[in-house]
Amino acid sequence: MSSPSKGFHRLLYRGALLLPDSHLLLDGITFSARLDAEHKLLDNPLALALESMRGIQTLRFLGTASLHDVYMDTSGDILMDIHPQATLSRIYFENMFCLPTTSSDTLGVRVSLGDSNGPETTQIIIYVRHIFSDDNCPIAELAVARITPGPPVRLPRPDDPTPRKPPTLPISRPREVRRLPNANIPTTRKQSVLPPSLAANLGGDVRLGKVQSEFKVPQLPAKVNKAKITKLKDKGKGKAFEIADVDDVFAVGLAASTNKGAKRKKGEDGENAVENETPLERENKNLIKKVTVHRLSVLSITKAHPEWKELFNYVYRGVGFALRSDIKLHLVEEQTIDRLVATHIGMYVDVRAGDK
Repeated sequence: MSSPSKGFHRLLYRGALLLPDSHLLLDGITFSARLDAEHKLLDNPLALALESMRGIQTLRFLGTASLHDVYMDTSGDILMDIHPQATLSRIYFENMFCLPTTSSDTLGVRVSLGDSNGPETTQIIIYVRHIFSDDNCPIAELAVARITPGPPVRLPRPDDPTPRKPPTLPISRPREVRRLPNANIPTTRKQSVLPPSLAANLGGDVRLGKVQSEFKVPQLPAKVNKAKITKLKDKGKGKAFEIADVDDVFAVGLAASTNKGAKRKKGEDGENAVENETPLERENKNLIKKVTVHRLSVLSITKAHPEWKELFNYVYRGVGFALRSDIKLHLVEEQTIDRLVATHIGMYVDVRAGDK
C-alpha cells in the first residue's frame, strides 16, 4: 500500500480511529481524494464530509461489515493511507485484508463521522481494492465509500395482487374430473344395474330406488344390570360380559367402564415416556439392553429359557434405575454398565453354576 502522490491527490483528513471499549488508537490514518476524479470536489459529498472533520483527532470505529449488506457510493474515489510508523494500524489492516485466512473482497471496516448513529451522521466503509501497476503486478489499495440508505420501497399499487402465505403442505396434482359410470342411470334402474352384493351389504330392510312410506324408529339398547355385575365380580366368577342372562348382550357399558380408564392411562404413560425421552437417553438404554443380553447369553440363558423374560426385565430395569441420572446427562461408559449388569445378574443367577 504505497502512499498517494501529492501532485494528484488532496489531503482531506489526518487522524486516528478510536476503537470501541478501548483506549487504543489506530493512528496514522489519512484520507485523500484524487484531483482527476470523475466528479469535482465540491460535488463530492464524502470529500466535503471528511473536510469538515478536520481538527477532530479521532473518528469512531464501528466494526466490520459485509459489502453485500450495505449500499455504498463509490463515485467519490477516496483513498486511505497508513503512515509507515503506525505499527498498530498497519498490523490491524494487514490482518484484516492481507492474510490468506482473513482476506476477502466482501469485508469492510465501518467508520462514523460523528458522535451519533442517527440518519444525519455520515458513515463510511473502508474496503480493499485490487489494481494492477504498469508492470502487471497486483497492488492492494484501501478505498473509502460513503454508506447510503437503501433504495426506497415502492408503495403498493391498487392492481398489485394480494400477498398470500405459502401453503404449509406441498401442492399435489390437480384432481381429474371424472364422470361416474352410473351418473346418467335413472333412479328406478339403479337397483338392477348395481351389483347385488351392494344391496346385500346394506341390509335386508334397505331397497335402492324405493321411498319408504314409514320411518321405523330403532329401539335403544338395554342397560347393563350393574348391580348384578358388581356382585358377580366381587365373588370372582369371571368377566361380566360372559354371563348369558345380562340384558346388554354386547357388554357395551361394561367395556366402556372397565377398559376405558386402563387403556387411557396406559396410552398416556407410553406417549409421555416416548416424547420425554432424548436421543442420548435412548442410546444409553440400548447399550444396557445389549450388555444385558450378552451377559445372559454367556451364562447360557437365552430367549428359549423359561425365565429369560423375567431375568432380562429385572436386570434391565434395575440398571436403568441405578443410572437414571447419568443416562440423561452424558453417554455412560460400557464398563460401568457391564459392572452393574454383572452385579444384578449375580443377585438372581448362580454365576458359578451358569443357571438359576
